[in-house]
Amino acid sequence: TIIVKGNHVEHWLNGQMTVSYERNNEAWKALVATSKFKDSPGFGEAAEGRLLLQAHGDLVSFKNVKIREIK
Repeated sequence: TIIVKGNHVEHWLNGQMTVSYERNNEAWKALVATSKFKDSPGFGEAAEGRLLLQAHGDLVSFKNVKIREIK
């Protein structure tokens, strides 16, 4: 589960939070500037839009991806 409230983001896996971070601040911009996305203008800054599903060199399959807004 990925929960986004404003610029605060949490990633949950099997009921455990694996990472949380703030987007669109100086720390975020510094991380992006040293990442493989440094040449992608505005990476991760959009409030709405598309999801990016990543693979890190291994064979990956995505199945039953569900996106819903929780109010």
